[in-house]
Amino acid sequence: MIRAFRATLKQHGIRYARFAPLYIALAIIAAVSNILSVQATGNMTQAAAEAGADMMGFLLALAVAGGINALAEGVSALLRQRFFAKALHTIRHTFAHRLLRMPYKDFAGKNSGEGASLFTNDVPQAAAFATVQVLSQLSQLTTLAVSVVFMAFINWWLTLAYFAFFPLLAALQAKISMPIGQKSLIASERRAEFNAVVADALQNPLTIKAYGLEAAVERRYDISYMRYYDTMCQYVKTLAGLALAGVCATVLPTFALFIAAAAVVISGGMTLSAFIALTIISGPVASWLTMFAQEMAHIQQASASAIRILDYAPKAPDTDSATVRIQASSKEAVIFDNVSFGYGEGENIFESATFSVEKGTVTAMAGPSGCGKSTALKLMLGLYEPDEGRVALSSANVTYVPQDCCLLPVTIQENIVCGLPLDEAKLLLACENAGICDFVQSLPEGLESVLAESAANVSGGQKQRIAMARAFYRDADTLLLDEATSALDPATEKGVLEAFHHYVKSNGKTAVVVAHRQTVLDMADRVIFLAKGGAQA
Repeated sequence: MIRAFRATLKQHGIRYARFAPLYIALAIIAAVSNILSVQATGNMTQAAAEAGADMMGFLLALAVAGGINALAEGVSALLRQRFFAKALHTIRHTFAHRLLRMPYKDFAGKNSGEGASLFTNDVPQAAAFATVQVLSQLSQLTTLAVSVVFMAFINWWLTLAYFAFFPLLAALQAKISMPIGQKSLIASERRAEFNAVVADALQNPLTIKAYGLEAAVERRYDISYMRYYDTMCQYVKTLAGLALAGVCATVLPTFALFIAAAAVVISGGMTLSAFIALTIISGPVASWLTMFAQEMAHIQQASASAIRILDYAPKAPDTDSATVRIQASSKEAVIFDNVSFGYGEGENIFESATFSVEKGTVTAMAGPSGCGKSTALKLMLGLYEPDEGRVALSSANVTYVPQDCCLLPVTIQENIVCGLPLDEAKLLLACENAGICDFVQSLPEGLESVLAESAANVSGGQKQRIAMARAFYRDADTLLLDEATSALDPATEKGVLEAFHHYVKSNGKTAVVVAHRQTVLDMADRVIFLAKGGAQA
């Protein structure tokens, strides 16, 4: 797990070189000033026991040491928070970047609830451990080292006896903390499960209400949440045991030190000021041992988060497309050459399928449901790589309109332009070809109208026409349409298809259209019938 966490830090560019030296220096200053404060307190107590002693110098030393300690602690806290903010930004940015650039075959199967859980829980936890907690532990270790030197200077054999228990107690805490990482990983997975149920409910309220699925969704949530709850109970039980071990590790050595040091003072082997200093300074040391138990838990939790981050979004490959390019002199725009493909285990969808699409034509693909029409388009896009054979396109400039077109919760104009430079004349022509001008003009804000999440404030046909306008605006060499007009009424579909056919023919484009309707098949220059395993023109 530690290797996984270190890999996460390395992949996300978290470096300590700039912060660590300054932070260690501040920790040393804080530790030394704290010891000086303790020494001044002990001397004041000793002086108070002696009649006529002047305490002004001790008070001044105590004030100066306290001020230095407060300043060093404040700067250290500022450094921790700045480093945390930078690390959180870096990890989130890099995680999102890799997530978006993952191969489609990996991205499509991801659990949305798990992704949300990673962003809201695991990424901040990993960033916090990599910065705030690591630097805090570095400060604790520095304070520990300075304190040990000071305690040994007061009485070396008491210090040695005090620390004799530490290795055993630390080993006990490490042993207890071992299951925390695995339990934290399981708890995160269980949390992602019930988050996914909530996400499904929020994304599909119409289906739930129309079919009266409230009780069924509640049962799903209750089952998934109780699994998470049971896992968390086991997790908390382990943490409680670790906390108890930490308390014992603190109380027992400190109590023994207090008794032994008191005996030495009574026998005249140590002054009262040295006794006070020794017992006070042992406090940060005991605190470190308590913190050690907590840090063991944090390390296990952060390692589990690192594993989830690496498993969910591994480093993206250098290339996203699995297609190859046809020579420009070729007459074909698309070539399927002995292509075999299947989704994991089971029977292949394509078995040595071979066909081609000529440039400047409209080619329709028809066949029964499940024969591979949509899969063929995804192979052309390079979203999947064939198991055997090759899929080749003449141009990398390809646009795609899927069955369930995705519109973003931004303006209609932004959905159509979709990241390209704005060309108003081109935008108007795209809207005309898609037949959405009347619809857009009927809206108070026109093209500046903002769509709701999942485009819930427009109809299915309007969504498809906006997606068609996006395809027209991109002016791609090859257009791939997957039942892109299935939600349109016959009259509207006829107008859109005529505009589409004219656009393809007059601009020398190539189109591959998946369809069931006869109107779309009649528009095509050629129809390829897909059957189980192959294709026939």
